[in-house]
Amino acid sequence: MAIQIKRFEVSENCKDIDTEAMLAEVAKIREYALNGIESDPNLVGSIQTIVAFQLPDGSFPVTVGTPLPSDASVDLVFRPTYACCQALVHALSLGINLDDVHEPLSRGLAACCRRNLEGHGYEALERQAEDLADFGHCGLAKLLDEEPGLCPAFTRLVGKTVQSYKHSLETGHVVDAWDRDLTSKLSAAVDALGCAGSNAREALWVAAV
Repeated sequence: MAIQIKRFEVSENCKDIDTEAMLAEVAKIREYALNGIESDPNLVGSIQTIVAFQLPDGSFPVTVGTPLPSDASVDLVFRPTYACCQALVHALSLGINLDDVHEPLSRGLAACCRRNLEGHGYEALERQAEDLADFGHCGLAKLLDEEPGLCPAFTRLVGKTVQSYKHSLETGHVVDAWDRDLTSKLSAAVDALGCAGSNAREALWVAAV
């Protein structure tokens, strides 16, 4: 059975919002993108479900209706958008042959650029590193190597972010606004994207047109 994704209605006064259920839906998509996809007996059906879930602006929010505050939009609009794109990237890495994947993925990656993959407030860098690592585990590096022009803005964003992480790791400036050490998070993202050695890979991404 293909994955099922639910979208929640948000009323004008934002009352009666089941935040827990919304976050559980996002967690389900993230888990599927990272792990569930490889054992999915109906992979094609699931990818078609994800593509159909996309809005015209390229995003994959789990809410519809009244616009959300910035912190809530990170969790309920942007993070599910990242996760759906990760699932499409992962599907391509598994060799799925669907003609209608590249175009929605291109629009989805463009939507991912709207916050530079950052989290909200003090968690901005930590969330960004976590989501980049997830993209890496889903096979993003190979896709950017082979198709840097799929969404040039996203390719450049990833390349520049990797360069920033590596500079922070080299200089020891790896703490967030709470003075927490994010060395492991940044290193994990760099490793997942296959950029731990030479600087050549991310340099090519930065030059994407």
